[in-house]
Amino acid sequence: MLEVLSSHTAPVSSLSFSPGVTEGWSQEEAGGSLLASASWDQTVKVWDIFGKQGLLETLEHSSEVTDCQFHPTNKDELVTNTLSGQVFIWDSETSNVKGFLECRNDIAGGRLQDDRNTAKNSTKNKSFNSVAMSPAFGDLLVGGGNSKNICLYDIKHKVMLARFAITQNRSLDGVLHKLNSKNVKEGGML
Repeated sequence: MLEVLSSHTAPVSSLSFSPGVTEGWSQEEAGGSLLASASWDQTVKVWDIFGKQGLLETLEHSSEVTDCQFHPTNKDELVTNTLSGQVFIWDSETSNVKGFLECRNDIAGGRLQDDRNTAKNSTKNKSFNSVAMSPAFGDLLVGGGNSKNICLYDIKHKVMLARFAITQNRSLDGVLHKLNSKNVKEGGML
């Protein structure tokens, strides 16, 4: 073990390395390799791993952060996803938010097995578990979670392009939208 990175106060939910060194550049010219760590402590930390500078930035969020991804061609752009259903596009150099997507209603998560509410009234499953950017240019973002749907976004225009239903398996948790009255007994759900 060469190094220990410690600063988060809650579990780390995601890690992402910045894009690799451009061909022909030395490590010094590329400015070192960055690592972003997302955590349930409502922060994303940006670390300089090979430059030995340690913690560079802390990006504060209003909710637990479930995922983070560096832009595939621009190491200064970082996308983060929160448990409250928001996706942020950050400029990791200046620590400023460049863009924002409100995805809470887009994912349309189903109800969990033990939920007593319909999916529309449920406060759960309204966020993505993970997000990924298109590898070539990073102009598209796809997100998925505890839902039968995945959503595709245009990052530049901050708009949802499509929502795809990827399963019709009604036995999966988070797929059903309505309560099944057969499962409701006097004491509650079966």
